[in-house]
Amino acid sequence: MEAFWQSLIEVVLPYVADLLLPLLADLIVLVVVALFGVIGVPLIKWWKNWKVDQWVKDTIIDGVLYAQEKYWDKAGEDKFQYAKAHILSRMNDWGIEISESRIDERIDSAVKRMKKEFGKYWYSDPPKK
Repeated sequence: MEAFWQSLIEVVLPYVADLLLPLLADLIVLVVVALFGVIGVPLIKWWKNWKVDQWVKDTIIDGVLYAQEKYWDKAGEDKFQYAKAHILSRMNDWGIEISESRIDERIDSAVKRMKKEFGKYWYSDPPKK
């Protein structure tokens, strides 16, 4: 009887392996694709949103510095409007839509942060003539 099982295994096992290995490979591919869909796609979306948010922050700081340096002889509200126009222009160039109220908030935040960071070295309003 043992010889029967031995010969059956020798005959059947190669065919079973030929059938199961492709199924196993397909199962592994299915699991990898499913994991990418569950984990990878949200991760990519999060990373893209994070990069856009970082770019927006950098653009707002650049806009504030641009207005401070280019229009140093203007009053604060004028510089604010110049910075806002510069930032909106850059955002439109990249196709990023952001509300003006949100830009106003972020400009205020950037100015406060830079005033705190630079202290007395931050530009003050121009001398009155």
